[in-house]
Amino acid sequence: IFVHLCMAPRGLARTAGIFKKSGRAITQAAASLPSDSAARFQTVLLVSTPSYISFAYGALTRLMYGPPYLSRTLVLGSGVHPIEVYRPDKRTLLVRPEGGFLALPGNPQCGRGLEQLLFDWRCVLQSSDRMYRDNTPMTVGQQIPLLGVTVEITAVTDDGRPAEAAYRFSFSIENRLFRWLQWKDGAFVPFVLPAVGETVTLSAATIPFETSVTRNGQRAS
Repeated sequence: IFVHLCMAPRGLARTAGIFKKSGRAITQAAASLPSDSAARFQTVLLVSTPSYISFAYGALTRLMYGPPYLSRTLVLGSGVHPIEVYRPDKRTLLVRPEGGFLALPGNPQCGRGLEQLLFDWRCVLQSSDRMYRDNTPMTVGQQIPLLGVTVEITAVTDDGRPAEAAYRFSFSIENRLFRWLQWKDGAFVPFVLPAVGETVTLSAATIPFETSVTRNGQRAS
């Protein structure tokens, strides 16, 4: 009775609010994706995004607005925690999210108590990345060949999730056929590739529900 009379109405209101804000955030993400004609002939590579779902919905939303659709995309890293990117050579990037890829909701802990577990938006994003995936473990050395790039699992977590992945491209990653982006302040912005031997750490992906973002990725008041 307590759950139905006290918690359920509150949960309904919070859930409705999350969906409304999520829709606004997806629209902002869609507006920040490349819309110039050159993007139609490039591979757009997303080094970070809050979740793959948030990007996918953003791309579909952008398609509804009419600008040229992105012909090919690849998400290298997603999640709500910092991502470390290391470049060992001209054609390779090693991506290591804090806590590993496909992190379980709350791992690392995204909130405290039952309310945070149910309503923290970070847990929602983590859950969406695992929505259609089973618990089949991956192994070090496992490779996923894609067009122009091979993904290799270089480290795994104790529960068999990828901890680090190497993206080995067929040619230099500075090639103009690539458009590199990262998530920052609620929008996709250009990603500056690290030099060979350099490591960069991208801040945890956040969604600023209360701000709007213009098409060029700048925040608007």
